[in-house]
Amino acid sequence: MITTETGVYLQFFDEGESFDAELPPIGPFELLIVRHNRIIGDREHIEHDMLGSGSVERWLEAELELRRALGDEPGGVKRAQMRIRAPRGDIIVRFYDYAGDEAPKVPELGPFYAITVGKREVRADDKLLAIRSTDMSPWTLTDAVRPGIAGINKADFSSPLRSPNLPLRRAPLRRPDRRRKDRRRSSSNGGPCNARSTSRAPTRRRTRRSPPRTSTSFSASTS
Repeated sequence: MITTETGVYLQFFDEGESFDAELPPIGPFELLIVRHNRIIGDREHIEHDMLGSGSVERWLEAELELRRALGDEPGGVKRAQMRIRAPRGDIIVRFYDYAGDEAPKVPELGPFYAITVGKREVRADDKLLAIRSTDMSPWTLTDAVRPGIAGINKADFSSPLRSPNLPLRRAPLRRPDRRRKDRRRSSSNGGPCNARSTSRAPTRRRTRRSPPRTSTSFSASTS
């Protein structure tokens, strides 16, 4: 999927769904608010990846599923779960009451790479954040990622991008192994090689020596 560096992406899916039937992620969203079985969110622009067989039909179904979740289409969503992701892995989660947040306040949680929202639970990077008993019940938080918040009930939550006071977390970049290149260079040269050495070994000057002089005496005899 071709994505920008900012924004979160939303994907509707069913557990155990085959790859061919899976809907593509749609976005990007700057902010997603989940209220019961509805979502609130706006996109500044729409990104589509039209590669692959049947992708047009899946994109149309994904857009229709989004309209159902937003309440623009009747009938409600057809797939039971939602997955929220960000290319930079900087999602945070805020649990609160959308109609008017009351004490106790819940601090921001994250950052996370992905949020999975089911009918009865919310998970972040496979850690259980909250559960609920019915579709209209508030979310009951756990202490899986932060101690001291277990048992707090909040009706809604949102998944914005990284808060300015949270560090950015990214997957580590893989760098080429220089030692392997050094071994190959060493084996090809027939001896050890230091790739990082920039100084040259001192060279010995060769002085050309002239052959030793020999004295030759001539004797002249006169008759």
